[in-house]
Amino acid sequence: MRTSAGTFVDSAVESGVDFFSGVPCSYLANVFSEITSRELRYWPATREDSSCAIATGAFLAGARPLVAMQNSGFGNSINALCSLVIPYRIPLILLVSWRGEPELDSPEHDVMGRAFPSLIEALGLRWAAIRDEGPAESVKSAVNLARKENLPFVLIARKGDL
Repeated sequence: MRTSAGTFVDSAVESGVDFFSGVPCSYLANVFSEITSRELRYWPATREDSSCAIATGAFLAGARPLVAMQNSGFGNSINALCSLVIPYRIPLILLVSWRGEPELDSPEHDVMGRAFPSLIEALGLRWAAIRDEGPAESVKSAVNLARKENLPFVLIARKGDL
C-alpha cells in the first residue's frame, strides 16, 4: 500500500512535475524521502526564496517544478514571489506545510499560522488543502490550475497529511 507521500509524488510526476526544490520540513519529511529515494531531479535550498528562484530557472529551462517549504518559509519567499514568480507568471506548485494551524502547534508558529491563508490570498494566489481532496487529486488539480492560469498554486499540507 502506498503512503500518502508516495501517492502525492506519484501524482505529481504523472501530472508532469519533473523538478523539485525546497527547504526540508518535518511535516513534509516523507515527501522529501520519496523524492530523493526515487532519484528525481531535486535541488535543495537553504532558503525558500532561493528555492523559488531555482525553480523559476528550471521552469525557464523547460522543467515543470514543485517547491516544498514550511509556511514560515512562505513568508521568506514573498519578495521572490512578488518580484519574480507572479509578475512573470511562472506556474510553480508550492507545497507548503501549515505550521501554527490554530490550536495545533507551538506559540512561535501562532502568528504566521493565523495569517497564512490571508497572505496567500493577499498575493492573489489560489490555494487548496491536501486534506480536502486527498494527495492524488489535490496535486493534479494544482498542476492543472497553475498551468491554466500561469500562476503559482499553493497546496497546503497539514500535520499528518503527507
